[in-house]
Amino acid sequence: MAEYGPYSHSRIQCFKKCPRQFRFRYVDEIPSRRRGVEAFMGSRVHETLEHLYREFLEGRDVDLDALIRWYHQCWDQAFGDDIHVVREERTPEDYRVLGVTCLKTYHDLHFPYADAPRTLGLELLVEFHLGEDDNNEAYPVRGYVDRLVRGEDDYLEIHDYKTSGRMPSQRDIDADHQLALYQLGLGKVFPEQVGTRLVWHYLVHGETVVREKTPAQLEALVRATRTAIDVIQKARDFPARTSALCRWCDYHDICPEGARSVASKSRSSRYEAGLVRHYSHIKEDARRPEADPGALRFEAGLLKQNIRDYVVRSGRSVLEGEAGRLVVKPPESPGPVQAENGRWSIRLES
Repeated sequence: MAEYGPYSHSRIQCFKKCPRQFRFRYVDEIPSRRRGVEAFMGSRVHETLEHLYREFLEGRDVDLDALIRWYHQCWDQAFGDDIHVVREERTPEDYRVLGVTCLKTYHDLHFPYADAPRTLGLELLVEFHLGEDDNNEAYPVRGYVDRLVRGEDDYLEIHDYKTSGRMPSQRDIDADHQLALYQLGLGKVFPEQVGTRLVWHYLVHGETVVREKTPAQLEALVRATRTAIDVIQKARDFPARTSALCRWCDYHDICPEGARSVASKSRSSRYEAGLVRHYSHIKEDARRPEADPGALRFEAGLLKQNIRDYVVRSGRSVLEGEAGRLVVKPPESPGPVQAENGRWSIRLES
């Protein structure tokens, strides 16, 4: 039997990102003393959409105003002093409003919810094994499907709601194996299905992404997941893996490496935020008809050099500030000359 299982996509990803966090959460089972506001908002949005579809399944319509009232009620009942906001420029109310925006955007895109009657499950628990047969308990996997739907063409549709403010790249989406794992489990429940679609709803952006996995991709996922579980099962030392994510970790106050990382990032955060703000202002100025192109090019050149210097010194490739985040990439295969003069990619994301 798996010592640290059953496994979920989030549990496996937790180990990959930071084994120390995995140990605190799943081995030592230390209760979290704070809740991140981003995850809190996401949970309230998920609860509200679950309520929406349950009402439809029970024959009751829900208008948008009623949906928003339900959301605020869920927020107020669950909110507490342990809610933690990492971004100093934002407040819990900012995230409450963002959740409302997610729900309004979803409503505008999907009303009158024509596929609601074809819903097969909400917050559906999926449990299965990735063994060679169903009796092999070495690789237990579990997860919850936000909504399972039977499509008009008889395909299964696995729907997932995302409330992140960042729209992932195509590569990121293709590398997200959470819904594909659910597909593997549901394949044991619905062995005769025509096919399966994986559907991600990026609520902040109002974007829907649909993918289908080939049998070869699913077989590769089984092998990769079994390998990942084997690595976790054999782990006895759980080293800290510090990164910018330490600021969001529930355990950085009891993790010496995490605490040092957060303190170090805090010292440089003002300078980093200033770089992002300055870059944002230059982008805005460039759109004004009266802007001086020559002066802007000169100012932008100096700023980009400062950004490159900071990235090289800090080792950070994503700079964060109240104006958004700068994603910085060095030239492809930089050599001694290219690193100095090659073309760097600097992209501002909201």
